[in-house]
Formats: sequence, structure tokens, C-alpha cells
Amino acid sequence: GLLFQLGVLHYSKGAHEKVIPILERAVAINPNYSNALYFLGLSYDKLGNNEGALAAFQRIAALNPDNTDVKAIVTALTEGNSAFDVLGNTATGVPTSGELPVPQQ
Repeated sequence: GLLFQLGVLHYSKGAHEKVIPILERAVAINPNYSNALYFLGLSYDKLGNNEGALAAFQRIAALNPDNTDVKAIVTALTEGNSAFDVLGNTATGVPTSGELPVPQQ
């Protein structure tokens, strides 16, 4: 949880290059950490790593098959577009525990 919080803090400041190693570590510890994968994928996307973003969102989709937003992001990334084409500005804020993008299972 601490790594996730630190990653989201850097994400909120636009420091995506700092987010990636932190959230990669969080996901290495817990490969099913959908919310860490979410912000990791967005950071990859922001830095132009479409392959990394797609892999992260495909993993989230496998863990959360009913999440239509994630499915739309996977489609956008597969087509060479950005996750932000789907999300607009909704992915720019800092989530609180009640506003996590992928519901906890």
C-alpha cells in the first residue's frame, strides 16, 4: 500500500518517470494489484510506452473482466491510441481510497 501511495503522489505531480519504478515494484510484490497496474499503465502511456501501457491494462482486464472502462482503454491502446483518449481528464487527479479507479475485490 505504501508503494502505491508514493506512486500516486508522484503521478499527481506529473512525475511519471518516478512512478514507473515504484509501481513496478508494487506489482512485483502483488501481481494482482489492479490499481497499481492502472497508474503504472497510465504512466507508461504518458511517457509514450504503448507496449507497457497495453500490457498493464490487459492484465487489469484479465483481473476485472466486467470493467468496461478498462476494456475501452485496451481497445484504444491496441489501436495505437492513448488511454487518455478514453478517460479524458478523469485520470489526472489524485484518488482517495473511495475513488480508486478499479474497485477492490
